[in-house]
Amino acid sequence: MKLKGLILGDIRQQYKYGFYALYTLFTLVYIAVLRILPIPWKELCTTTLIFSDPVLIGLMFMGAIILFEKSEKVMQALAVSPISIHTYILSKVISIGLISLLSGVLIALFSGMEHSYIHLAVGIMLGSALFTLVGISLSAFISTMNNFMLIMVPTLIISVAPISVYTMGYKSGVMLLHPSISLIELIEAIHEIEGIKRIRLGSLEPRINYRRNLQKRIACLEKICPHFSLIITEWMRQDIKGNEQKI
Repeated sequence: MKLKGLILGDIRQQYKYGFYALYTLFTLVYIAVLRILPIPWKELCTTTLIFSDPVLIGLMFMGAIILFEKSEKVMQALAVSPISIHTYILSKVISIGLISLLSGVLIALFSGMEHSYIHLAVGIMLGSALFTLVGISLSAFISTMNNFMLIMVPTLIISVAPISVYTMGYKSGVMLLHPSISLIELIEAIHEIEGIKRIRLGSLEPRINYRRNLQKRIACLEKICPHFSLIITEWMRQDIKGNEQKI
């Protein structure tokens, strides 16, 4: 019941301050662009759009949300309420995830391409949750929106740009410093070794290794097992602990 109340409160706040209106506009623009693209481009562009802007909303807007709640003394009220920090964070993940899900599914639905909507929805929610948690983590260390932008923009560039450029065909030895790229190169090299019949991936770090581009790249390798595990328990514990200290 407490979680439901927080989620509804977050949704009302996001609606009041134009989050839904903004992403309705963005979604309509993206759909219009996709409808006029040539068929060979649509699949790549649709996937890129869905797993970029809608999924990244939590990272991009969490600073503003947290700063607003700090200015309205929401954090102080929560600190003396029976609501736990776990519930507070989960409500943010779910409410932001709903915007990501609505935008992403509508883009996919009207793009004219066939999709597995169950897998798509799960991917969108997981991606949105990941970046929302990163946004909350960054917000714990800032006091102004300028501070958040100074932290958020480099984080976004480091997370997304190298792997995006790499999947477009550009390769450089320096890019191997990026964990996802080095992991792809390592997996593909192992895949070519004769005698190895099965490759199982485990203990991937979600903030570094869990990328849509990584999934698409390794899905083409026949020796890869059709499942892998992510480490999330310790990561979430560290994020929660950091935000408890700030509150």
